[in-house]
Amino acid sequence: MKKSLLALIILLPAAVQAKEMIGPYEAVGYLTCNGMKIQTSTINVDDNMVLQIPDAETQAPAIYLAKRTDDHSEAVKYVRMNYDAATRTFTPDPSGASVNFGIRSGNPGTPGNDLYHLTMNGQEYACSSYTVYNPLSQKKK
Repeated sequence: MKKSLLALIILLPAAVQAKEMIGPYEAVGYLTCNGMKIQTSTINVDDNMVLQIPDAETQAPAIYLAKRTDDHSEAVKYVRMNYDAATRTFTPDPSGASVNFGIRSGNPGTPGNDLYHLTMNGQEYACSSYTVYNPLSQKKK
């Protein structure tokens, strides 16, 4: 009995897919805006949501945080944050960078007319459809 339990414990990590994280939040999906892959978390119990967007110059992942409540419009402002994994805390990035992200409503009653919209550095982007990560897949794209 002990031997089979030990074998299960040893094999379990290989069988369970590691979750992709954005700071302390699990990435649940992505979309693309002007060729940039933007990963997102869900809205957590504190109404926080994070985006991970590649930096325009370095392509390093940058984290943006917003308080989301009932407003899902494109007017929601996300502020660039630095994340300290040791303390699991966010602090505002000294750059003061921010983006606006959310749903831009289209014509009411017209299916597929609401699109995600990003405003970054004064540029506006219509984004692709949202792709939810498949929890059963072995590798995320």
